[in-house]
Amino acid sequence: MKTTFFYLKAMFAACLTLAIFAACSDDDDKSSLSSKIELSSNESEAVLAKPAEGATAITFDIKFTATGEWKAKTSHGWLSLDKKRGTAGEHTILVTVKENKEVANREAKITIAGNNNAEPVVVTVVQHGIDAELVFNTPDGDGNSDNSMELKINNEAGSIAGTVEVVSNYDWTVEIAEEWLSYEITEAGDNGVSKNISFYADPQKLSSFSEEASVSFTYKSATKATPVVVSYKVKVNIVPTVTFTVNDEEISEFSLERDIDDNFKKIVTVTSNFKGIFSDLPEWLVIENITGESITDQEGIAPFGEADFFTSEQTLIFSLKDEYLDTEKYEPASLKITGNKTGEIEFTPLTVKFNGAGNDYISVNAEGFGQQNTENGYYTFEAEGNTEIDDFGKGISKSFSVKAGDNTNCYLAKMVNNRPTNTYINGKDDNADEWWAMVRPKPATRSKIESQEYDLILKDRYIYESPMDPNAASKKRYLALFVVPNTVETFADLFDEDGELLPEYEDKFIKVEQKGLKKNYEFVVKGLSLGGTIYELKDGNITVPATGGEFQVVLEANNIDMETDGLGFYYRITGEPYQEGWDGIASYAPDAPDSFVTATIKGNEDGSVSSTLTITENESPSPRTERSCGFVADTGNELLCKFTITQKGKE
Repeated sequence: MKTTFFYLKAMFAACLTLAIFAACSDDDDKSSLSSKIELSSNESEAVLAKPAEGATAITFDIKFTATGEWKAKTSHGWLSLDKKRGTAGEHTILVTVKENKEVANREAKITIAGNNNAEPVVVTVVQHGIDAELVFNTPDGDGNSDNSMELKINNEAGSIAGTVEVVSNYDWTVEIAEEWLSYEITEAGDNGVSKNISFYADPQKLSSFSEEASVSFTYKSATKATPVVVSYKVKVNIVPTVTFTVNDEEISEFSLERDIDDNFKKIVTVTSNFKGIFSDLPEWLVIENITGESITDQEGIAPFGEADFFTSEQTLIFSLKDEYLDTEKYEPASLKITGNKTGEIEFTPLTVKFNGAGNDYISVNAEGFGQQNTENGYYTFEAEGNTEIDDFGKGISKSFSVKAGDNTNCYLAKMVNNRPTNTYINGKDDNADEWWAMVRPKPATRSKIESQEYDLILKDRYIYESPMDPNAASKKRYLALFVVPNTVETFADLFDEDGELLPEYEDKFIKVEQKGLKKNYEFVVKGLSLGGTIYELKDGNITVPATGGEFQVVLEANNIDMETDGLGFYYRITGEPYQEGWDGIASYAPDAPDSFVTATIKGNEDGSVSSTLTITENESPSPRTERSCGFVADTGNELLCKFTITQKGKE
């Protein structure tokens, strides 16, 4: 095969390279009827100009001589021929090349063949792309006319990044001087000339919220002796922001408010994209984290924000220091806000106010009473303290403190059915209704608001407390502690003329209960009764008929008081009678076992209790048993008895 190359150079946007492959063999090897194609000798080189104004194509000629009939064709549609066949003689084909609007080079072939399977001539045309040899596009195709981009924040990914598409006919390299910027290159498509370059800013190395890096793209073309450098700018331009919200409402100032624990606080959500500090805190203010731990240092500075550049939320508690509690207000505090990397940006100060507690402020701290029962709200005192109290006898004493804007009075009221009554308790007042408890002040201490310490003293329980009620000493007793302004001059001022607590004092008292003395229980089950028939307890077992029914529990001894002792029916008991601290599952509990025996316990008018065991009918001919069931006093503290119920099978 005979080969000839044509190299067609373009001055501007497009150039064509032609490689003409002509092949022939000796005349002796071909039929005399074969058509031979021979290109003209002056086709070794041609120069093409840029398309004329408004034109969309470039043209050139292919000249050749044929000894017979011939045909010509192209491999791609962007080449067209003005002649595609002919006879013997000299010929010129005008080739039209459409404009290449892509950056990538493209290649096509023109084949001129004679008849009788004569060896064809193949012309290879290579057309280069558009003028731009290295251009930038954003991933959606929009170009960057100023050869720059601004990185974007991805808060979820924790990244500051951006991607640009680089399109070039030539290989290129990247150089970045700034240490805070890195890059990654990936393929953008299958055309071989497009690549994506992703830029990443390292938050740890950024020194401010506004930075700019110079990126150099260097490439060398076949027609240029020296490399070409294209500059590209990558920018970080993040606006530092901080907002404060209370109950989803954005605020720039707030007042500390009294909470259920009588502290003056405000819970504030801080949303920011930078790490900063509050400064200029007044001496009366402390800032705490959500766990209540102070984050304020000795110089009155408190940090906020989890990271620079990325948005985060933080819950802070702004609190009045205990020693600065006052009836009068303080001057509002303007907290200065400064960012670690925000430069000279000035943020709007956060204004914090304390409007004073007021003269009617009263706060009672009863932590000295011990743990409060979360179910009924009572603080529990033991039955006996065995401490000699001056002029009071033996008792138990626990401390509480009162902070108040003015002088206060303390009153004790007897509680009945979980409600304060107008029965006045005061062990130092002969005019009181009962004398088993009293409040005694301790020496006062002062802060901005006076803090007064007191002792609540309850007398020890003793067995003969009431000659009218032999069980009185074993019953709990209850009182309500009121701490009220000294304008409430007497105990009676807490109640209306009908003896009912005035509405303004509802929920303004502390509930206290005192345990009774331990009781020597007498609770002996004799058997079960149904329709006048008693099914006796023998050797730890009660046998009942298959028909079942509602059986009354027959007791031989019973000193259980419903109010004082409580009573529960339990199953699967593993302890022994009169064992304290045994824990089981009561029949009325949601997780009681699936048993054919259920218990109903009620209190009688005389204070005693009675019980009914409902036993379902046994439909099976086989007997069944409920083993180790029985009664427990004082809501599970002491096991009184246990037995097994055997129910006969159906006959």
